[in-house]
Amino acid sequence: MSTEERRRFERNEVAVCVWLQFHHDRSVQGTTTVDLSPEGARFHASKAVRPGQHVMLYLQLDPVAYTVECKGKVCWANNSPSGLTAFGVRFLDLEDEEHDHIVRALRKYAKPELTLPS
Repeated sequence: MSTEERRRFERNEVAVCVWLQFHHDRSVQGTTTVDLSPEGARFHASKAVRPGQHVMLYLQLDPVAYTVECKGKVCWANNSPSGLTAFGVRFLDLEDEEHDHIVRALRKYAKPELTLPS
């Protein structure tokens, strides 16, 4: 079964500011999402990341009003020659309200559909 088949929610290519803190690491790394869904996200990071790692995420959905804080688990990771690691994280403990904030943010950042003139 492919990764796409296992996903319950479509990933949306949106860049949301996020801070990541990996388990057993006091440092916090800032980055942006590559894509985002109500269940998880994909990131690029300058540090080595491996599947199974746990991470705290602080998603800045609204620069002033709302940050989603949740635990996550790295599901996959790919190192690139550039030194960046692409990896996917599944959210583990989202509250209903936080889930709803992500859904609303995705609607706000949705790409408009292309309509051709008749």
